[in-house]
Amino acid sequence: MASARPLPSAWQSVAVALLTLLAVALAYWSGFDVPGGAMDEGMLLTYPDLVLKGKLPYRDFETFYGPGNLWVLAASYAPFGVQVEVERSVGLLYRLVILAGIFVLLCRWTLTGAVMGTLIAATILYPCRLPAYAWFGAVGCILWAIVLLGGGLDRRRVTGAGLLTGAALLFRVDLGLAAVASIAPFFLLWTPRLRVTFLTAVAVALSPLAVLAVWAGLGVTFQNLFIYPVFVTNAARRLSLLDAPDVIFFLFLLHLVACICLLLAGGLACARERRSLPARLVLAAALLATGLTHQAMQRADEIHVFVTIFLSLALLPLGLAILLRGGDIRRLPMKWTLPPAFALLAIIALRAPALPLAITRSVLHSLDPDAPQVPSVIVRDRSFPRPNLVAQSQQIADYLEAHSKPGERLFVGTGDMRFTVYNDNFFYYLLPWLTPATYYLEFNPLSANRPGSRLASDIATADWVIVNRIWDEPTEKNQSRIPGSDAPNAVIRTQFEAQIIVDPLAIFRRRQPRVAGEDDGRSAP
Repeated sequence: MASARPLPSAWQSVAVALLTLLAVALAYWSGFDVPGGAMDEGMLLTYPDLVLKGKLPYRDFETFYGPGNLWVLAASYAPFGVQVEVERSVGLLYRLVILAGIFVLLCRWTLTGAVMGTLIAATILYPCRLPAYAWFGAVGCILWAIVLLGGGLDRRRVTGAGLLTGAALLFRVDLGLAAVASIAPFFLLWTPRLRVTFLTAVAVALSPLAVLAVWAGLGVTFQNLFIYPVFVTNAARRLSLLDAPDVIFFLFLLHLVACICLLLAGGLACARERRSLPARLVLAAALLATGLTHQAMQRADEIHVFVTIFLSLALLPLGLAILLRGGDIRRLPMKWTLPPAFALLAIIALRAPALPLAITRSVLHSLDPDAPQVPSVIVRDRSFPRPNLVAQSQQIADYLEAHSKPGERLFVGTGDMRFTVYNDNFFYYLLPWLTPATYYLEFNPLSANRPGSRLASDIATADWVIVNRIWDEPTEKNQSRIPGSDAPNAVIRTQFEAQIIVDPLAIFRRRQPRVAGEDDGRSAP
């Protein structure tokens, strides 16, 4: 067997990493000029803005995610303003942190393989564009925690890994099992003192969540983070893999194969060298990649599958090489990683040809100073790149800018509020002088329209109501099609009158002035 090439210097590795990440950033750059998700990205702008105004998640508005991402975004908006560009800059940073972690992890074995693995992950993540989703912050924290632990057992590394693990749970509590599983191979090696150090660091990182839970209310925090997303609304958001497009189903099966391969490689390496940190790192990375699977199992659409599979496929060439070498985890010659990496990229290109074509167009777009800009809804110093209905949304925003007064209350919903599958909550961000009139700033089916919901009473406190009738007939094959009470619609029929209708959008105004001291909707349900 030919010996591996000499280990590249630290400067060489850093230079290659920077060039690789620069190439990725160039491909991703056009993500600053693409339409945003009316609700999904609207939340990333609205909620941190409310946090800056003193509102508390769980108490003042419903959200099923941890507060970590809201705090990061709020801290970013404080000096730079609440803008889409700032939010997407944070999203780009999250992705680069993850890709840098993959590079550093793989660089332990092969510099060329590190470049290829990073490019594989970047290719798969490309369709997710740049929204600063909490998922990326959480995965980046866990990934860097195991990278730290793979480099040594000293107290500083263990403390840093504990802080990162706790931070990951601040972003996404549902990644707790993945975090525990991926840390376990190292945890079992530690002395009792190091275990206490790690757990203390995790507790310190999670302490802000404990304070928030007490402040917002333990019961409502538990409902938002666990009861409703797991037991109530899950059935109304689920999309079965059996109904997914063929390419999505194929890529998910490839992910499962990659996870099995990585788990076998990690297990074999650990059996061969029980106390080897590199062997434990392979197993930890395999467990993390496997631990992401629930995201695609819960909702098998393009985005949820891609954010699940990128890590396993990026590490697959390493896993294959370790298996073929019988668990040998010494530095890998290029011949062990380059062919499988190219083969994997070829498979992805053949099964999902839209990916390389889209990335090529993206790079050309980034290099073209005269590239057309996406149409946006603009109100004063804020804008939102609407995916559709730009002209109608602009008319709605202009009308409210001209006729509403600071401090009046705004509700944004659907035309038929028996169904609460989605809403255009970016209007809350665009019209910051208006106070949100509801706890349900985002519409979650079986939550906002559940029996006993305060949706109708929230609407009754509003001065203005914006509706979008495009969401009135849910089409997904899940329980989102179950209608709730007609009471919210009755409130609009009896207490509001239409001002302008620009189909499918419309705006309603309260017929009589709101009585001072009315319930302002700030208390949790």
